[in-house]
This record gives sequence, C-alpha cells and structure tokens, in this order.
Amino acid sequence: MANVINRTTLEYRTSVSTGRFDTADWIINPDLSALSGIDKKYWKVVGDTVVEMTQPEKDAVDATDLAAAKTARIEEVDNNSVLAALKLMLSVDPGSNINSFDGPFAGTFRSEIITGNALKVSINNAANQTALDAITDNRDVDILEA
Repeated sequence: MANVINRTTLEYRTSVSTGRFDTADWIINPDLSALSGIDKKYWKVVGDTVVEMTQPEKDAVDATDLAAAKTARIEEVDNNSVLAALKLMLSVDPGSNINSFDGPFAGTFRSEIITGNALKVSINNAANQTALDAITDNRDVDILEA
C-alpha cells in the first residue's frame, strides 16, 4: 500500500493500491515532510515533487482569495435581511422612527441604509483578509436581543 497525490488537484490519498493510479496524473509516495505546517493552498507540483510556492506565488493566491472574499462580503451586504427591513421601512412607512430621524446626517444615514456604499467601500479597500474580517465580522446578530 502507498500514498498518492494528484498532480493537478493535490488530492491526497493514503494506503492505496498504486496499480490503480496513473503516474502521469499521480505522484506515488510523495515526500511531504518539507511541507509540514504549510497551508495546502501554497503547495505546487514541480516534476515528481510537491514543493512550497515562492512568495510571489503565495501573494498571487492570497490576492485571488481576497478578491473572492470581498465579492462574497459585498453580496452579503446587498442581501442582508436587517438592511432589507430598514430599506422597507424607509420606502413604505413614512411615519416610521427611522424616517423621522432628523439631524445634519439624516440624508446620509438614509442613503447609507439603502445602498450600503460606505461599508462596500471599506470592504473594497481592505488590504488583506485580517482587515476584511475586522470590517465584516461574520457573527450572526439577532436584532431582537439588542
């Protein structure tokens, strides 16, 4: 029995019969000891060896992941049920407390609820995943508990 790793997907299988795996697609008994503690997303295949990506390659992976995370977070803002409820209050009930909000920032407040633009700008400006997480803490909030 052997361990194998797919050259393209990096799928790793243990204790398999090697006769079932074409070496054009799979590396038989790869040595992964040098990759201990390295996130699998930073692995790549060079010849018959699995190695750690270079820093520029890691940076490219991180940039792609961050772009996808930003897109997902902006979609969450657009589909947020609390904001949707506030938007509905603004459009349907002119006498609601939120519509009677008055002050120098009332128009900005209403506009921000409707569009979420300030939050979206902050999301787009996040320099890395940590900054993005700080802006868009993904904890669920029950507005009835507040």
